[in-house]
Amino acid sequence: MQNTMINKSQYILPKFLSVIKSSPFFEYFQTYCKHSEQWALCFRIGTPMNTNMYSESFHRVLKICYLNHKYNRRLDSLLYILKKIASDKVFQQLQKKEKGKHSHRVCDINKRHKHAESFRHSAIILSDDRNTYAVSSESRPDVFYTVKKQKSTCDCKMKCQFCSACCHLYSCTCLDSCTNNSVCKHIHLVSMKNFRDGTDDIDISTVAKSHSEVGDLVYFQRITSMEVNSAPANSTKEDLIKKINSRLASISTITNNTDSIKCLQSMYNSLGNILAQAIPPTVATNKRKPNENSEIQGRYFSTRKKRKMDTKLIEKPSNKEAQSWEQALQLIDTDICAICFNEDDNTNTERVNWVSCIICSVWVHKSCANIQDQSDFICCYCI
Repeated sequence: MQNTMINKSQYILPKFLSVIKSSPFFEYFQTYCKHSEQWALCFRIGTPMNTNMYSESFHRVLKICYLNHKYNRRLDSLLYILKKIASDKVFQQLQKKEKGKHSHRVCDINKRHKHAESFRHSAIILSDDRNTYAVSSESRPDVFYTVKKQKSTCDCKMKCQFCSACCHLYSCTCLDSCTNNSVCKHIHLVSMKNFRDGTDDIDISTVAKSHSEVGDLVYFQRITSMEVNSAPANSTKEDLIKKINSRLASISTITNNTDSIKCLQSMYNSLGNILAQAIPPTVATNKRKPNENSEIQGRYFSTRKKRKMDTKLIEKPSNKEAQSWEQALQLIDTDICAICFNEDDNTNTERVNWVSCIICSVWVHKSCANIQDQSDFICCYCI
């Protein structure tokens, strides 16, 4: 049920119902199939929420923290409380920004950037329009995801601190980007490639602002990442020093701005700390630990027997299992309509008339489709 295309998802649903037709789960799942637009992934592309936990959490805050378990009937009182909640949320965001804290969405974006750095060998193919990229999958190298550049600049705060990738600048067709509406690892790969190639124009004022939030080490890595990261593993220290010096020599062209001068001064001060951390401190080898001769204190432990799990935990299927199941479902001859999800068409005739879509090959009742000519029928999901 993780298909991002509507017609493909509606094509698989009747076949899946045909498989479980004899099980008690059929009648339960049949009611949900009639309202698939409320839970299927293909209808929720671009929405960052996959569950109703956010609404449940907000309802608890509204009911307990602001209404104090009291029943409210007045609309003006509710509007006043909602306005107060909005002002409190804005104040909390200002507090986090002043303290230098980041939201969980920014932390997830930075984690995906670190994950993207571990598989930079993935193939990236640039199209003719210079705005569309094909990035190979990490687990399935034969599968390519399409990354499209939407805008050249963006002023939002939900961006990566290392490559300045944003969910408004790029869009990807992978499952992570469709379900979470975040910057996936494929977008990070494209953004890092454009940053190394120099195709993305980054303003020095933007770098100076992010420099105070991220730190001097990150800014130093942003400047030297083009040469250091592209260096082979067997390169010598002298080659790395030459490449870094050639990169630092280009900084003299951007020292006209006051913010950039302050940023470069802070980077120069932090360079000493970086070199100091690279030199390992001398540790005395003959020094004995203070608790070396102390006896380990006995600890109490529980004598209660642990319960053994008889049933195996449900795990997410692998890519090979999902492909094999999808291929097996495509070979099944369905006898369930893709509109009403029933076998019978609820007519008084003995014969059930079927019609197939010429695009997605899904079968529906002729009475459910409400058509007379079945030669060029197109279902409602392909229109």
